[in-house]
Amino acid sequence: MFELPERSVKRELREELGLDIRLRFCFALAYHNIFEGDISEEYDKIVLGEGQAYGSFTLDELCLMNTSKFTIRILTMFEMIKKEKSGPRN
Repeated sequence: MFELPERSVKRELREELGLDIRLRFCFALAYHNIFEGDISEEYDKIVLGEGQAYGSFTLDELCLMNTSKFTIRILTMFEMIKKEKSGPRN
């Protein structure tokens, strides 16, 4: 059965981390859909379900880890898009 990307992301977040958060579609790249969600108020409520561990990392920290180049490219694009949308800072 076909599952829409947003529904599958929400399901995975619920299954893997016990989170029910509101997502916002950001952009699509080839076969990848990028969503944004704020978990700042939920972070302490995470219940690790299927994974081995979780953490929060900056893009610079991820670059120093064994993170795929494709993931780094997508996250870099995401940061650039967010900066463009927020406009110039005074």
